[in-house]
Amino acid sequence: VQSADLRAVTEGSLAAGQVPSRLAFFTLETAAGGLLERWRIASAGDLKAMNGDLDLNSRSLKNAVLGTALNLNGQALSGGGTFSGAMAFSAKPAITASVAAQGFINVPIATAAPSAPANGDMWVEDIAGVRKLAVRIGGVTYSATLA
Repeated sequence: VQSADLRAVTEGSLAAGQVPSRLAFFTLETAAGGLLERWRIASAGDLKAMNGDLDLNSRSLKNAVLGTALNLNGQALSGGGTFSGAMAFSAKPAITASVAAQGFINVPIATAAPSAPANGDMWVEDIAGVRKLAVRIGGVTYSATLA
């Protein structure tokens, strides 16, 4: 029984001395089933998990681009660690959230809103002892007074 296979498959148009191709990785799920393609490296270098799931069981993932959206379901982020870089928030016509997590986001306290807030900016204003949490979404700034 063949349990795995690695195939080079041509993609696109062939030209003199150029054969664009992809690498396809196949494994056998059960002895009764056939080989299934699990991973693909396209001729452009893109890596794709054919079942749509990507499980990286490592301590860090650096310089990664995760498409145009990152959906975190279940226990997607857990344990300790550091997030560095920009975090952008965007919204559709309706925003719903269900938070059942432990942790925090450190938002610096300012004495005024940013001069030109961009979508995704979040800040805490402290004006005369009144603190407000504000976020810019879809060109609109939303704020709430903190207790």
